Amino acid sequence: MLEAGDARLDADEPTKAAEIWQSVVERYPRSRYRFDAHMRLGNYLLDRERAYDRARGHFLAVADEENRDEEQRAEATLKTGICFYEARNFGKSFKVMRQVIEEFPVSPQVNESYYYIGLGHFRLG
Repeated sequence: MLEAGDARLDADEPTKAAEIWQSVVERYPRSRYRFDAHMRLGNYLLDRERAYDRARGHFLAVADEENRDEEQRAEATLKTGICFYEARNFGKSFKVMRQVIEEFPVSPQVNESYYYIGLGHFRLG
């Protein structure tokens, strides 16, 4: 089903893709694939809809400790911080970015976290 959603996105049917991914979350609430569906939904809402609060909810679901995929958790935590950044809530964004740096010190998301911390300070003047 995840691939069917990806195919809909490739066919320029993003709303249908989001519906398919949402159905994965609803139908398979205990499956490890729900984290992939949440990630795709979060990215869709962040990038295409600019619905930062809704996207953040999906990223928080992926960042949960129940998810054993450390790299995916690091990316989801980073994206949570990006949602706060895009919503101009820089204080919370800095807190989440520091969380990425502390909890996932060897992940590639650390550099991006530093980037967003710097960008946030620049925007604050």
